[in-house]
Amino acid sequence: MGQASGPAIVAVIWTFVSISSILVAARLYTRLRIVNKIGLDDYIMAFSLICCHVFAGLVTASISWGMASHMDDLSTQQKANAFFYSSASFTPGILSFTIPKLGVAALLIRILNPTRRFTWFLWTFVGVSDLLIFGCVIILYAQCNPSRATWTPSMTDAVCWSPAVLENYSIASGALSAFLDLFLAMYPATVLWRLQMNRRKKIGLSATLGLGIFACAVSIYKATRLPELGNKADYTYATSEVFLWTSIEANTIIQAACIPTIAPLLESLLGRKVFSSRSAEHTSSYFGASGDVRKNSKNNWRAPRKQSLPGSQNWPSAARSGDHSRLSDVESQKSILGEDGIPLSHITRKDEFSIQFEAATQHGLERVRDGRPPSVWRRSLLKYGTPP
Repeated sequence: MGQASGPAIVAVIWTFVSISSILVAARLYTRLRIVNKIGLDDYIMAFSLICCHVFAGLVTASISWGMASHMDDLSTQQKANAFFYSSASFTPGILSFTIPKLGVAALLIRILNPTRRFTWFLWTFVGVSDLLIFGCVIILYAQCNPSRATWTPSMTDAVCWSPAVLENYSIASGALSAFLDLFLAMYPATVLWRLQMNRRKKIGLSATLGLGIFACAVSIYKATRLPELGNKADYTYATSEVFLWTSIEANTIIQAACIPTIAPLLESLLGRKVFSSRSAEHTSSYFGASGDVRKNSKNNWRAPRKQSLPGSQNWPSAARSGDHSRLSDVESQKSILGEDGIPLSHITRKDEFSIQFEAATQHGLERVRDGRPPSVWRRSLLKYGTPP
């Protein structure tokens, strides 16, 4: 791939940011107006989008001062400003693709509802990984003494570490970021595949929740461009693609995390067949009002409680909607509505029980004698001629 020009980089970055802005707005509208419930993952994605906007603005400013151009073609003032804005963009740039990973983790926890132990593992794994990746910012500002020598190329008396320190750490962080994206993309498939669900639905839901695999691919390619961070001879030209692919990676994560959550909105606009696939036609049921998939398989999944007959002592507990399998509800609603019925996201289920009692008569064959049901003494009447 050839070196992209400054205007082309700006155009690509703002295109991705615009798409992310539309999807985040659709996500928040869906959660606030259709589902009527907003979660932690929604707040995290909104903050991530802000970081993307700040990063895009700073990169645009650095390119306007000569970033993506050869250093020999720039004046001293252009070099200083290009270095300043590019250095300032490091913090929001790294936050723009690390914070969304926390949002993806929060989304998966809300939908898949894992055990408490695995929830803690997921938060710890993603959080620690993000902190390690954020170490690139610390190295950037700590590599020179004084720190302003990082964005002031005219300073010649500063003491700086070897450029290989930031370069090697960035490559290692890029590999960790790619692995984390891969893990978050594959985890839903390992869970959904153990559920008692149609295989086509498993594939559809796994693909929908695993869109982060594209972010993994972008992160891998970006890692191949990170060695250019050590190119001090032509820094402005060599590192411009690093900023481009950082923005693409961040926006890809945000977009992949927003697409599953806007299924109810797409369903209301397009009908039942969301994502143009029958295997995913019930996706909105999983990301709608309830916001989770109830566990009904082995390992990390809790089995739903058995419903009791109205005559047993524990039958009132069966009326609690939280004890039913969400997956069973979807299947039963589908069988009632048929293939061309009302979209499931528009259904509000209300469970009511009505119990009627009829007192036993004082004469005839319908009264219970000695605690025995009528069927017993009816047979006795037919055999002996008198009730037992």
